[in-house]
Amino acid sequence: MRKRAFTLIELLVVIGILSLLVSIMFPSLSKARDYAKLIMCRTNLKGIGLGWKMYNDEYPGKIPIALTLPNVTDLEYPSIMTVMAAQVPESNIWQCPSDDMRYFEDYGTSYEYYLGFFAPILENLTTGPKMAEAWQLLEENPTISPIIGDAEGFHPTSADPLNRQCMYHDGHVDYIPEDFEDYGGGL
Repeated sequence: MRKRAFTLIELLVVIGILSLLVSIMFPSLSKARDYAKLIMCRTNLKGIGLGWKMYNDEYPGKIPIALTLPNVTDLEYPSIMTVMAAQVPESNIWQCPSDDMRYFEDYGTSYEYYLGFFAPILENLTTGPKMAEAWQLLEENPTISPIIGDAEGFHPTSADPLNRQCMYHDGHVDYIPEDFEDYGGGL
């Protein structure tokens, strides 16, 4: 009795079906990988948010005076990573897993300190009542301005391909549009 073997046609059909199944699965695997990066970024920002709260506990009513991004200006302010080094000692927390623009390699962080745009103003406020007013504004309206967030739109959504994630004063993490006009809210 002769054994029946697969014919070439049957083998090609099986290979075709397998390749079709793999091609259907790849987009979902890519989406899962992107979602995992998004969650890791949110976790990093939450960790930075805990450091922000610890900084606030150590220096009540003081907003850190630091650069938005290190090495992008000639101002003589320290980076936010330097200012908060005691509260956020792990340097890898400053790296967004979706940072494909090499911010972390170039600047030591994938995140911008949005309040860094106001560093010269904040420096003038450090001794006066205006710093307390700015701090009170953040306390009363924690979502008035993002504090720290993606340097670029690393986490695009279908609604807005240039969205960024950011951490607010109260520690929660959310999206902000890339082109938000009210940068700094009422500060």
